[in-house]
Amino acid sequence: MCCFVLRYSNYQSVRFRSKISWIGEWKVKSDPFNNIFIYPDAKPTPMRLLIFMILCFPMLVSNAQNTKTYRINSINNDSGNLRTSKYKYPDFKEGLVIFVNQPTGTSLLNYNNLKGQFEFITPAGEVLELAKPETIKNIVIGTDTFYYSTKGWLEALTHYQNGNLLRSFLIKFNGTEKKGAYGTYVTTAAASSIKSVADETVHQSISVDENAVYASSVQYYISDKMYIFLPVNRKNFYKVFSSKQHLMAGYLQDHHVRFSNFEDLSKLIQFLHGQ
Repeated sequence: MCCFVLRYSNYQSVRFRSKISWIGEWKVKSDPFNNIFIYPDAKPTPMRLLIFMILCFPMLVSNAQNTKTYRINSINNDSGNLRTSKYKYPDFKEGLVIFVNQPTGTSLLNYNNLKGQFEFITPAGEVLELAKPETIKNIVIGTDTFYYSTKGWLEALTHYQNGNLLRSFLIKFNGTEKKGAYGTYVTTAAASSIKSVADETVHQSISVDENAVYASSVQYYISDKMYIFLPVNRKNFYKVFSSKQHLMAGYLQDHHVRFSNFEDLSKLIQFLHGQ
């Protein structure tokens, strides 16, 4: 028996169920984490499988748009793309560090996408991480503003008095792939099973002709006027915009909002602040 496991926002889950309900003998279950488990009651026919994949493919593509994958081969050592993506900015830039209970400081700053931390250049030319980020209210670099939370550093994408959209960005080490038949590579070890990592871009203890796999991760958050950061979903949007629930309900009924898509979220935020 085959089983498909997908992950979407609540709204996408509802739409997905409605799409496959007419196919026939498919069971759909979901858990509190928006994982959808799809499996047939009986052996599916080739036509049903084809219909299923046609319906799923646009959602899978849309979900993958937030992710970029980097592969470093142990023979070719082709880590150039990953090293280029190590920092948010091409060069360290003058920035303001606004502390909670201390005077504001200035320094040359950059966000390390691989560590999820801000780094600065000392007068001696050393590159160090900003210590105790919980003591920092926010960081301003040019027109970009960042806030620290229990989820890590979040970049503000909107700047309203209430109900702002933010995102976290990180490039994570996902594991290794071993070369298999016909020159293809298959996953051999998950990130949790790799214990030794030399630095953010080159890890140790991989066999000959294997790939070290890294992938970018983007998560969206919404903040209220007290700067409490909540994961983006329908429930938290209603919570932050509690006085405009009827307006948002009408908008969501008329528009397909993917809560993992920046353009959809940006349009929803603009609509709510324009009312």
